[in-house]
Amino acid sequence: LNQHYRTRRSVRDYAELLHLTANYLNALCRRVLGQTASDLIHARVVLEARRLLTHSALSVAQVADELGFDDPSYFGRYFRKYVGQSPEAFRQSGNLS
Repeated sequence: LNQHYRTRRSVRDYAELLHLTANYLNALCRRVLGQTASDLIHARVVLEARRLLTHSALSVAQVADELGFDDPSYFGRYFRKYVGQSPEAFRQSGNLS
């Protein structure tokens, strides 16, 4: 996950890398970690987005590009969905939580 989160966001991608089915990978993650594989993928992407917004001078569009998002506005919607605020608002708040 840490090697591929910038380019691979589907459970199927990771399942193929591990020679598993997506359903089995999800079941395994849920059983061992208490979260689905997609939850883990999204959490890793959001963690890196928060890190870049907090500790770099990159623009939101540059952060989106660094994380493999083709569309900065989609990145903004994605970030808001998982964090509860826009990337700009997150950066301005200095929110480290």
